[in-house]
Amino acid sequence: MEILQKMANYVSKAPNFSVNMRAGYDAVQDSGQKVEFGETRRIFVRRPGHLRAEIEESNGDRSVIIVDGKELIAFDETHKVYAKSPIAGTVDQAIMHFVGELKMRLPLAALLLSTFPAELDRRVQALEFVEETTILGKRCDHLAARTEDVDFQAWVEKGDKPLLHRVIITYKNEASAPQFWAQLSDWNFKPALTDKQFTFAPPAGSNQIQFAAHMIRPAPADAAPQQKTGGKP
Repeated sequence: MEILQKMANYVSKAPNFSVNMRAGYDAVQDSGQKVEFGETRRIFVRRPGHLRAEIEESNGDRSVIIVDGKELIAFDETHKVYAKSPIAGTVDQAIMHFVGELKMRLPLAALLLSTFPAELDRRVQALEFVEETTILGKRCDHLAARTEDVDFQAWVEKGDKPLLHRVIITYKNEASAPQFWAQLSDWNFKPALTDKQFTFAPPAGSNQIQFAAHMIRPAPADAAPQQKTGGKP
């Protein structure tokens, strides 16, 4: 647990950072076959109250999530629609609102919380060291852990920068045990962040809509989309 906690403390105490994430997740079809879809995310955090996530899905759809300390904005660039929700406060509060109340999806959201160490301590029930290995050119400790709902593996960089470089989550209680995986690269703890990055101006031709939480598939706060049958989530 010491390795995980060292990683969690390192990230959660950073006032600013950016990271790239390439991820894939299983969609379980009616036949039982698993089909993997993917996405890339570029994430920028400026604590206490600013967040930006730029998303591109494997089919080319693009979107952006912005938290500016006063409201949360989700903009679908492909379909030119956006939604806003007032949420004054911290990045933590915005994430909990986004995932918990609006039922939107934010993979590995716990990684962005200032309470990340406490979340790990609360959830992890068992942990084993697997091996030392190399991920993205970084020497890492490979760990395998279990929680009540998921099993997960984490690859944490050795040394004085204990960064997370890869994670695999298995939804063991779901039919066919679908998985989510992510590789995290280009960690930067001194990014050149500007106010403009956390400002949203609706492009010409875009339309505002309402968040419809009851119409949006729920997903775990720190993981991938839940199992979907018959198509893509």
